[in-house]
Formats: sequence, structure tokens, C-alpha cells
Amino acid sequence: MKTSAAFFLFSFLSIAPLWAQNAPSSNKQEVLMSRYGLNSPALVTKTSNKLLAVREGVAKGLSLKAAASKQTAAAMRGDKLQVILVVDDFSDDLLNAAAQAKLEIVGRYELAHGTRHLVVRCSSPAQLDSLLLRPDVKRAQEEPKRRTRAGTVVTQGDASMRAPQARSTYGVDGSGLRIGVISDSLNRTLGGTVLPAFGVGTVTGSTPQIANELPASIRVVDAGPTDLSEVIDEGSGMAEIIHDVAPGAALSFASAFKGYSDFATNITKLRTDPGFECDIIVDDVGYFAEPIFQNGFIGQAANAAFAAGVPYFAALGNDGDSAHEADYVDSNTGSADTAYPATGVDFHDFGLAKATASDKYLTFLLQPGDILSCILKWDDPGDGVFAPGPGSAADLDMYIVSNFTLPLTSSNILSEGIDAQGTVASPSGEPFEYAEYENTGTTARTVHVVIDHYDGRRPVHLHFSAWTDGTETDAALMRGRTAYGHTIAENAMGVAAIDYLEIDTNGLLQSPITQINAQTYSSEAGNSPLLLSDDGLTRLATPLARMKPDISAPDGANTSTFYPGADRSGDADSYPNFFGTSAAAPHAAAVAALMMQANPLMTASQVYSIMRTTAVDVETVGFDARTGPGLINAETAVGAANASGVADWQIY
Repeated sequence: MKTSAAFFLFSFLSIAPLWAQNAPSSNKQEVLMSRYGLNSPALVTKTSNKLLAVREGVAKGLSLKAAASKQTAAAMRGDKLQVILVVDDFSDDLLNAAAQAKLEIVGRYELAHGTRHLVVRCSSPAQLDSLLLRPDVKRAQEEPKRRTRAGTVVTQGDASMRAPQARSTYGVDGSGLRIGVISDSLNRTLGGTVLPAFGVGTVTGSTPQIANELPASIRVVDAGPTDLSEVIDEGSGMAEIIHDVAPGAALSFASAFKGYSDFATNITKLRTDPGFECDIIVDDVGYFAEPIFQNGFIGQAANAAFAAGVPYFAALGNDGDSAHEADYVDSNTGSADTAYPATGVDFHDFGLAKATASDKYLTFLLQPGDILSCILKWDDPGDGVFAPGPGSAADLDMYIVSNFTLPLTSSNILSEGIDAQGTVASPSGEPFEYAEYENTGTTARTVHVVIDHYDGRRPVHLHFSAWTDGTETDAALMRGRTAYGHTIAENAMGVAAIDYLEIDTNGLLQSPITQINAQTYSSEAGNSPLLLSDDGLTRLATPLARMKPDISAPDGANTSTFYPGADRSGDADSYPNFFGTSAAAPHAAAVAALMMQANPLMTASQVYSIMRTTAVDVETVGFDARTGPGLINAETAVGAANASGVADWQIY
């Protein structure tokens, strides 16, 4: 994603290979066992390559923090590394084994379809060895990278979507409803007190509460990380927007930043919190590893909220259209191998996949300090880490390289995603690879991305996305949908962003000026088909169409404290402006509260249907992949909800 007015939380560090392998081997597992000095295949097949690389770095004398910074800095929690273990159960024997390995247990999670996660922290991945040799431990994966969708103060988006008219005409303000907000944190940097302690209770006295920008008391289910380097209180900015649009609504908060499993669990906690049950939930967090062709654990939790009658709103993402999606096209159909590192025989042909000239390399130009983050996913089920299922029947690898020399070697591999997945006969592993590289030099550098079909199932449908401050040299091959994960779950409302000034000037802010346009960074979606059952056991005979985004809402408007120091030049005040779909989603959630107050008998389906059908068509005529059905109109949506008999409507 190119930089824009959207703001993100984490810096990315390069992942450079710590090995010297000068010739390809016939077996990736053997190479990895040799490289990392392992004597059991289980330690390779059950462990992500990033954890193995951190393990090697520690063994070579690096501190854990230094080793992790080269591989998976986002998994660090203080001075330890946080790891997800997929386990059969939480038996006393397993817990005792974890204690004997000196692992810190931070959470036990019962997820969908009987999946269990034991989340631990370690000083070195080598502490996991004894557990990985047990049959009741299926997989070890570092916590994946996550980020928010950001980019007497009242959000200007309130007026842009005609919420004042809705409140005055129909006498609604959200009273009687409770909205749950999920983000990084609420009051870690803004003061205030949470009582009872330990991050669960009621927060009072934070800076925006003292200024009457938020309700005097907010229920907190999970306050989030205590390390201030991990959070910026984006949840407070979201809560301010909700309070402006639906000032009578009560608010609850839960963090999504402690971990992947915690995010999924906190959705359920918000809607079932005794005495504080949320009627609506909204989030602005995405984990890079969330699936795109199957509902992961977070998406299934969002769908479960909807099934329980709770409308769920999710910030769609700020990734524009920087993606390549296609069926895998073998660049050399005459031969195949399972060589490692890759020889190039089985590279994906990005060009032929898009019916253009053959091109096996996606090229990026990185200026000093630019970072390239690459994510590869494909249409196989999960194996219990990010989504349920038996695991991947295909093993794809991804490399960031410095030149076109083949076979690949340590001299031209800058970063790699090479987890060991399975085959048709023996599926395993998540259908996911991640690689990133930072140009730490003083001059511009050209790098290339290749995808290798190492082994397993064919055909394979793959999705590659890239986030970078650099330049996409092959931009024509990188134009596709970027929305993924729970934001495209069939029963979640994925919310796109339109600058409030673009709305208020009727399209004069950005080109083409003949229409109102979505923010250029707002993620592209369109039909985002579901290909696999939630349990991962069935490939759907007919893919389930999921048309996204579901609605568009304003961003770029004021809050009292967020985003710190980000006042725009286009408005007349000095208050910070909140950009990104992170700001759009709470606008939509607040309108849902006005609708549900106007008609307490409304179902979640009816909220969704009315919001879509009363939207103002913008950008391309009709439904489009950037704005969905259009811009939310609070006045007409609340009016339709208020209409007699709405509870008896049939939704279609």
C-alpha cells in the first residue's frame, strides 16, 4: 500500500536469511533440519519457519529481541516471544509440560469447531521442542502481525451523512443501546482509571472523558497491552465518533492487540458480558494472516455475533488495490521439481496469469527506508492456527530477491516465506506465507518477488498482496481486491471510507470531480467469494458470493485527541483528523444504533438491508468494488427503520 492519509501502527523490519545455502536440495524438510540443527522432522513440520529462524538467531548468540526483529518483531511481548500452540486439549499433563519447559501461559482459548489454542511466551523457541514432540500439540506459530485501519470537537462526518437530521426528525440518540468497540487500546496514553483493576471494569477520568468528548464511564472487557509502544488509543478516537453520532449510546471496549485468538474471543465477550451485553460491535483491526477464501476464527466470531442478533461492523482496510489474484500458472509446464531453494522451474507467471506477456517477477523500487511487506494466501483450508481444517494440500513458497539469478541462493534471497505445508495425501500447515524487506541502504534499490509452487495440489488459486512505501514497477499486474479476513465475512458489514470533504464538496476534492469517490487507499473488494466451509472440511461446490464493501461512511473528520498531531490543512480548526476505514466504521455503527432505537424490533438482517438500500449511490453507478452500494444516509436509514411494520419485512 502506498502511503496516504491513512495511519498505521507498526514499523516493519527486514527479514534477511541467516543461512548460507549455495545449491538447491531435493528436499526442503531435509535442508531446514540441517540448517537449524534439528533431529526431528516434527520440529520442522509443526513449526513456522519464522520461529525456526528466531531459534537459530538465539542459538548464534543474538538476543531474543534482536533475533525476532529480523523475523517477527510483532510477536514480541516485552522481552518474550508470544506463540500460538494448536493443541488437542488443556490437560494437566500438557500444562505441566509447558511449566517444565519454563513457558509462560498467557491464555487458553476455545475457538470454533473444537479448536483449542494455548498461547505461551518464551525466551527462545527452543523451549517449545518438548511440547512439539507430543502428539497432542499440532502446530506452533508466532503471533501474526496486526494493525489498525487508521489513517468540544464533533466529527464533521456526522453532518456529511445527515445524522443531525435523523436525530432531530425521529428523536433518537442511541439511548438504550450499547456499542462495543474493538481496537488497540482505549486509555493507555490518555489517563483515566479502570476499576476493578487488571484491565476489566469501568474506565473513568480519561482526557476525552474529562472534556465531555466521551461518556463519563465506559465498560472495559480487555484493556489491551500494557506496553505503550504497542498502542496509541485508537479506540478512543473510534469511541468519540460514536459518541458524536449516537450520544445516548453506552460504550464498551475490548482490545484486539493481545493476540489473534484473543481478538476472536473478545468479540464473544462483548456480546455476552453479563449486564453489559453489546447490541452492536465495531472493530478496526486486521491480522495479516486472516484467510481470504475461508472464514477464519475472527470471521466466524463476527458471524456468530450476527447470528445472535448483534450487527457487526468492520473497517474494510486501507490497502487500495495493490494485489494480484489468479490461478497459479506454471512458468515451465514441461518440468517440475521440489528443489530448495527454488530453481525457478515452478515459478508462478504473473504475466500469463493476467493474459499479458510472460513475467515471473513482480518488481518494486524501494527508496532508502522503504519497506516491502508481502503476503501470499491460497485456496486451501487452515490447520487450526488461523482457521479450522486439516491443513494445506499445496506448499507454496515466496521469495524477495535482488536479481534474476537462478537457482536462488543465499546471495540473492533478501527475504523468504518458506513454511513447510503438505500435499494432497498429507495436508498440513496454513495456506499462508509472509516475507518483508527494508531498504536500509542509502540509495534506491530494485527488488523482485517470486512465488514458487514447491509441492502438492494443482490447480491452486492464489492471492498475493503487497504493502509498501515504494513504487510498484509492475503496477498493471497488481490491481485487485485487497479486502480480506473478517471484513469480508458474509454476515459482517465491511465499511469503506470516503473523505467527509469529498462528500461536502460533492466530489470536488479528488479526481474525477464529476462524482463522489472513495479514498484512494480504501480497500478494493467486489465479489469476495467464500470457497471453503467454516470447518475447512469441504470445498464448496458453488462458491458463496460475498459482495463487499457493504457500505461507505465518512473519514478524515475531527476528534479531540486522535490521530495525535494529524490536523489537516483543509479544515478551519487545529483538532486532529482521523483518517482511514478505522474512522468510517464507527460512523456506520453509530447510525445502526439510531436505527435500532427508532425500531427496537429490528433484526440485524434488517439493519444491514435498510442501510444498504437507503445508501446514496456514489462513484461508479450501481454497486462498485470501492464504495459498495454507496454512502450511508442516516436520515433515510433511520426513517426507513422508523416506518411501521419494518419488523415484518422479508429481507432478500
